[in-house]
Amino acid sequence: MNILILTTNTPHHTYFTKKLISKFKNIFVICEKKKIKFKYKTHHSFETKRDKFEIKKWFKNENHKLTKSKNVIFIKDLNFLEIKNVFRNKVDLILVFGTSVLSKNFLRNINCPILNFHGGNPEKFRGLDSHLWAILNNEINELKVTLHKLKPEIDRGDILYLRKIKLKKNMKIYELRKQTTEICLELAIKTINQIANKKKLLFKKQKKIGKYFSAMDTYLKGECEKIFSRYTSNL
Repeated sequence: MNILILTTNTPHHTYFTKKLISKFKNIFVICEKKKIKFKYKTHHSFETKRDKFEIKKWFKNENHKLTKSKNVIFIKDLNFLEIKNVFRNKVDLILVFGTSVLSKNFLRNINCPILNFHGGNPEKFRGLDSHLWAILNNEINELKVTLHKLKPEIDRGDILYLRKIKLKKNMKIYELRKQTTEICLELAIKTINQIANKKKLLFKKQKKIGKYFSAMDTYLKGECEKIFSRYTSNL
C-alpha cells in the first residue's frame, strides 16, 4: 500500500515521519514550508527548553530534518498542490500532521481516506495550542490526542482514536510535545496495519462542537507553565 504523509519539516514532525519510513515501505512525504504568522507574540522560553530537550534527550542529537528525495518533496503551500500531478501511484491512505488548514478545493480531489492528528480533544478544544488551552482552563484531564477524518471544518471529522496523555510526577510542560508525538506514531502504525490487513476502520461521530482557539500568546503560555508544574508536582 502507498501512504502519503502531509507535514512540515519541524523536528517532532520529521521524527514521526522518519519512524514510519523506517517501518513501512512506500511512504511518500510532502512537506509544507508555509509558516503561520500572528500579530502578537507567541513564543515562550519553555519552548526553547522544549527544543533543547527534544534534540538532546529524545532525538539523541540525531538530525531529524527531512531532505528532498524521490519520496520527499517540499512545497510552500499545500493548497496550491495538485496531488494527482506529482503522485501518479494510487494512494491508499493520507496522514496529515501539523500542516496549515487544507481547503475544500484541495480535499475535493482526495479519493482515499485522509486522517488528521489533533493535539487535543476536538469536542472541547479545536484549532491551535489545544493542549495549552486545556491547561489554562484547568481541564488537564482533556490532554488527549485524536486521529480523525479530515473535513473542511477544522477538527470536526469523525473520530477514529482518542487517547489520553499519561502524565508523570514533576513532568515539565516542555515534555508534552514528545508524549503527543509518540501517541501519534502509535496510532499511525495501528491504522496502517489495520488497512494493510483489510480491517474496517471504526469511526465515531463527534457529539458536540468544541470551541475554536487560535495560537496562545506569550503571557498566557507562562500561566500554563505554572499551572502544569503545580499539577504534576502533586501527582
